[in-house]
Amino acid sequence: MARTCGAAALRIHQELEPTVNHGILSLVEDLAVLDAEGAQPERAARLFGAAEALREANALPRLASRRAECERGIAAARADLGEVRFGREWNAGRAMTRDEAIRLALDSDSLPGE
Repeated sequence: MARTCGAAALRIHQELEPTVNHGILSLVEDLAVLDAEGAQPERAARLFGAAEALREANALPRLASRRAECERGIAAARADLGEVRFGREWNAGRAMTRDEAIRLALDSDSLPGE
C-alpha cells in the first residue's frame, strides 16, 4: 500500500515538475527506503545513488528531517548486498538521469536492463 501511494505521488510530481526538486527526491528516497526494508536492496541502492547524484547536480541538500530514515535505508541495503555489490548499484544509480531514476522508482518488479 505504501509503495502504491508513493508511486502515485511521484507520478503526479513528475507530470507537474519538469525539474528535480525536493518533492521528487523525497519520493524517490521514500520508495528506496521501502525497497531497502523489503526484498529489493539492489533497487534501493540504485535509487539512493540516483537521488544523491541528482541532489548534488541541482544543489538540493537532503532535508534534515529525512536524513535518519535515508541513512537507515542505505545501511540496510548495504548490509543485504555487501560493500562491493552495494557500491556497484549505488554507482549505477549515480549515472541515471532524472527520468531513469523515476522510472526505476515506479517499477516495483525489476532493475533496468533485466
